Amino acid sequence: MKFLQQLALKFRYYYPLTTNGTFLLIFSLALLGIAFGSFNLYALFFSVLGLIFITLLVVVGLILKLKNSDETFKIELNQPIVARLNNQKIKILCSIEFLPFFFRIHYTLKGKFKVGRKCYYYAYFEHSIKPEINKELLIPVYFPFSGIGDFKGYASIGDIFGIIRIYFKPPEEVKIYVLPPLFPEKTQIHILPATTQESLRNIQTSEQEKYFMREYIPGDRLKDINWKSSIKLNELITRISPSSPEESHLIYIEIRPYHYDPNKDGINAILQLNYLKSWVLSFINVMMKEHPNYKFHVFTGKESFLIDSEEQLFQLAKKLVELDYMTYSPIKEQVNSQEKFVFSTGFDKQIANYLAISKSKTYLFRVVFGSQRKVPLFFSEIFNITPGFWIFRRENPDKKSPKPQNGKLMEEKIKIDFI
Repeated sequence: MKFLQQLALKFRYYYPLTTNGTFLLIFSLALLGIAFGSFNLYALFFSVLGLIFITLLVVVGLILKLKNSDETFKIELNQPIVARLNNQKIKILCSIEFLPFFFRIHYTLKGKFKVGRKCYYYAYFEHSIKPEINKELLIPVYFPFSGIGDFKGYASIGDIFGIIRIYFKPPEEVKIYVLPPLFPEKTQIHILPATTQESLRNIQTSEQEKYFMREYIPGDRLKDINWKSSIKLNELITRISPSSPEESHLIYIEIRPYHYDPNKDGINAILQLNYLKSWVLSFINVMMKEHPNYKFHVFTGKESFLIDSEEQLFQLAKKLVELDYMTYSPIKEQVNSQEKFVFSTGFDKQIANYLAISKSKTYLFRVVFGSQRKVPLFFSEIFNITPGFWIFRRENPDKKSPKPQNGKLMEEKIKIDFI
């Protein structure tokens, strides 16, 4: 079976005609048979005309391929690709200088896009250019969920009639990470530093003491000069008041990506997990802007991260792309936290037991099944990404969430709208 698949791929790579070209070839050969069978000169004329036209396009295409065989195509993924956003494009740089009037450069991305356990989309994106007019192929893409795409990039020569498609080189492997989107609205939870964060203690070391000193600059106050250090170093040293330890606070965030089914997911499970990822990132993003001195300890069920900058938040977003549902396993609190922020879905059926034994004040953010917010499955005019039959899997998520004994419940009820 694998041999036949490889043989089919090789045939498709070397076969120079598109579907339209194949139909034209079959039609021309059929007319040729009719011409010889009935001595019809019209049929003979049109069949010969079609065969000459196809042959001419293929020969010119092969010449152009040999002439430009050393030219390169470079994929640029400098800008992050975000789920559920329109007007996103992947840039392909082309080094070919010129093609005849009837020919174009085509670049195709196709492959599987993984959004969950045994959950794949089949994607096909394509764009074409006239190289002497534009050196960049901007391929429009759209992804309904965050995930990882394993694509193959095909560079080819095609004609404006859609008859031939001649590939330059074997396909290039392309891996695309699609990040969860951020919510535009602000978080609704108000945090009081005196009660909801734990101070990060600064350990006084000689290295840190040096960090809070600098050379004297004209204009510094005399009372800020550290005379003891100045005498030792034989130069004037000025004290810089460090931030108080109480000004930095640690927020503990726990993500619970647990599913009662250990093997596979359905469409609502994927929707809820994607919403949860966006909720976590949006929560941290808003808190970082409102409170620049806050730090975030994020635990995902397997890994933990300390977030204190936008760059680290971006790295967390890339890690969340790879986060799938997992089987529930009891865990210990990662820090001795008085308060924590827990993000969960309706497929986490152990959440009630977890809250019952938790000693911390808990803010529970939970995504459950409901009609409060309907999310369209097809949100874009680009219909080049098709889901598999996994979207029809039947599921039994919880529709309500238990409330924390000490804390607050924030709930979002969402469902897929197939229309």
